[in-house]
Amino acid sequence: MLTLLLDPRGSVHATSGVLPVEQIAIPPEHYTDAVASLSLALSSHPVLSAGNTAAMSLALPKLSSGGWSWITIADRQWRTADTAAAASEAALNYTPQQISEGWLVIRPEEHRPQEHRPQQHRPQEARPAEHRPEQRRPEERRP
Repeated sequence: MLTLLLDPRGSVHATSGVLPVEQIAIPPEHYTDAVASLSLALSSHPVLSAGNTAAMSLALPKLSSGGWSWITIADRQWRTADTAAAASEAALNYTPQQISEGWLVIRPEEHRPQEHRPQQHRPQEARPAEHRPEQRRPEERRP
């Protein structure tokens, strides 16, 4: 028995002195849905933001899929907030500021698991009705 820790998208080459080299890979249908549902949390502190808005105003890269959220602990409760794009120009408004510590989370987009379709069967050959059970009259059907 051999146990490996590897990226599911990769492959392993098995080499022995007697047998030919063999490449072994995990079929994508076994891991695609699980990998797509993973999220990533990045510890971020300190973060200076306006104290009068609900969303965290941060300069974050755009994601091809999914989105960003901000998670913090306040009053012994987990709090989740959306993120807003940071202003592109500096402003000298003296709104109340707050310093926060928390986690930036990349959350996956909502997705449905892939449906596993059964293999399609080849159409039946054209046979006379007496050879096709579904075409026989009830009294002609065999048990």
